[in-house]
Amino acid sequence: MGMEVGQDPERLREAVKAAKEGCSIPVIAKLSPNITPTSLTEVARAAESAGADAISATNTVLGVVGINVETGVPIPCLENKQGKPQSVFSGISGPAIKPLSLRCVAQIAQAVKIPISGIGGITDWSSAVEFMMVGARTVQVGTAAMVFGHGIIRKLTSGLEQFMTRKGYKSLD
Repeated sequence: MGMEVGQDPERLREAVKAAKEGCSIPVIAKLSPNITPTSLTEVARAAESAGADAISATNTVLGVVGINVETGVPIPCLENKQGKPQSVFSGISGPAIKPLSLRCVAQIAQAVKIPISGIGGITDWSSAVEFMMVGARTVQVGTAAMVFGHGIIRKLTSGLEQFMTRKGYKSLD
C-alpha cells in the first residue's frame, strides 16, 4: 500500500494533507525510487504542495534477492494458494542502490524547495558528502549501521569534520 501511495501524486497529496491535519510534528514524505523519473518529480511536487516539511529519498528498490540454483526456488519465497513456491519481491538497499538514490535526490532537488534527506548506500563520510552535493540537506544511514554497527556514525561524522576542515568549509550548507 505504501509504495502505491508514493507512486501516485494525488494519493500522496491526500496522505500528506491528512498527516499535516492530524499532527503537529513535521511531516516528511518518503519517496520510492520504483517509479519513472518524470513521476518522481511529480510526486515530489505533490508532497511539497500538500505541505510536506521535507522529503526523504529514497526507499528500497524492488528486486529478487536470488534463485536457489539447486531447487529453482526464488529467494525469498512464499507458498501461493496452490502450495507452490512463489517469489517475493524484496527491498534492496545499501551500496547497491547508491547510484539510483543519488539520481533521485538530484532530480527531486531540482523540482522542490523543501529540504531533502538522502537515503540509500551511505556507508562513509564521502558518500554522505555526495548526497549533499546533489541536494540533500541531511542524510540517513540504515544498512551501514546494521552491517558495521552504530560506531559507523562516529566515523562518518569524524570524516565529515576532517573533510570540512581540509576544504575550509564552515558549515555543511
